[in-house]
Amino acid sequence: MEIKPLSVCLAVCAALLAVCHGYSTGKEFITTFLPNSEGSNHKGQKLQLVLTAKCTEANVRIQVASMNFNKQLRLAAGESRWVSLPCGAELQKEFVTAKSAVRISSSAAISVVSFNRRFATGDGAVVSPLGELGTDYFVYTPKPYRDLDSLFAIVNGNNENKISILPHNDVELRGRNMWHHGMRVNIILAPYATYLVRGRSTLTGTRIQSQQPVAVLVGHQCLSMGYTCEHVYEQLPAVANLGTEYLVPTTTSSEAKNSAVIVAVEDNTELTLHTQKQLSSILIIVMYR
Repeated sequence: MEIKPLSVCLAVCAALLAVCHGYSTGKEFITTFLPNSEGSNHKGQKLQLVLTAKCTEANVRIQVASMNFNKQLRLAAGESRWVSLPCGAELQKEFVTAKSAVRISSSAAISVVSFNRRFATGDGAVVSPLGELGTDYFVYTPKPYRDLDSLFAIVNGNNENKISILPHNDVELRGRNMWHHGMRVNIILAPYATYLVRGRSTLTGTRIQSQQPVAVLVGHQCLSMGYTCEHVYEQLPAVANLGTEYLVPTTTSSEAKNSAVIVAVEDNTELTLHTQKQLSSILIIVMYR
C-alpha cells in the first residue's frame, strides 16, 4: 500500500505540533533505518529526515560515519526541512554494524521525524532526543508475514556499552541461529554502533537492558495489510517513560480494522479497558513471564 501524500502531511504536522508544545525536541539524537521490504529492490527508495527548528535559528549537523556522510545546514526559527540520506544508511546485515548510527546534533532545540520509503511501502516515526533514551526496553513486533522479518535495532551512543538481551520466546533468526526463552545474549557495542536482529518469528517480549542509554527501534520489513504489505517501524519508549493511562483513537473508515497491543513490563499487571461503545470496563490481569 503506497504512502499517500496526506499520510506524509499528517506525520509532518505531528512533528510541527510537537515542536510547538515542546515535546520530543532536543539538541542531540541517534537513530537508524530498519530493512524495508526486500533489500535488493531499491526502486523509489528514500531515506529522509524532517528537521524542524523550534523558537530560534538552529545549525544542524547530520552524520553517518559508516557511509562517510556529513551534512550541515541552517534552519530559521519555525522552519522545517526534508533531508535525504544515502540508501546505505538502511541496516541490512544482522547483528553489529560499526559506526552506522545516524547522528543529529543541533545548536538549538529541534524535532526530528524519520521516513523510510520505497515503491509501494514505507513508514515514518518520531525520533526521540538523547535525553529521553533509557537503559531498559521491552520489544513489540507484529506477527510474521511470508518470508519477511520481524525487526529490532539497538543504536548505541558515544560510549562503549554492555547490553543484555533476554528473549521472551524461542526465536529463529534469519541466519538460522536460535535464541531460546530465558537465555540471555550479552553484547558490547562500540560508540555509534548498531545491532540489528532479524527474526523469523515474533520478537515481542524480548527485554533489552544496557549500562548506558540506547535508542531501540522495532518493526517489520513488510506487515500484512490484507492484499498487500507495508513496512512499519517505531522508536520504543524506555520503561522509565511508560505510563499508566492511554487514549487509543480509532480510524473513521468502516472498512478499517482497529487493534491495540498491550505489553506488560511487570507481572500481575491489572489492566482496565474502558470502551465507549459498550459503556463498560474490562479488567484484565496481564501476566509477564
